Amino acid sequence: MAVEATKANLAELEAKQKNAEHKLQKEKDAARQLAERLKEQNLSIPVRVGENGKLFGSVSNKEIAEALQSQAGISVDKKKIVINEPVKALGHYTVNIKLSAQVTAQVNFDVVSGG
Repeated sequence: MAVEATKANLAELEAKQKNAEHKLQKEKDAARQLAERLKEQNLSIPVRVGENGKLFGSVSNKEIAEALQSQAGISVDKKKIVINEPVKALGHYTVNIKLSAQVTAQVNFDVVSGG
């Protein structure tokens, strides 16, 4: 629906746009702060291993999200965790977490025997 371009309507539209920009900036700042917290984390994910240090399966987004919650107290949606290659062996790894359209954080974790 069209709205007449009166001074009051234009002022209301401008106020709505400023509020939306302010909200977007707050969300971006919160994502940056969370990215800084995530960058400092070094998680340890215990898994069951077979001979030669091979894992039964691979480490999933869900396991990384659970480790973040239990070890760092940081809740991240598992869908935001991007694993470039399947994690199928013990060792040190890094994953990206897409916090917003403009902010991506990296988290380091070690896959250790013991699950």
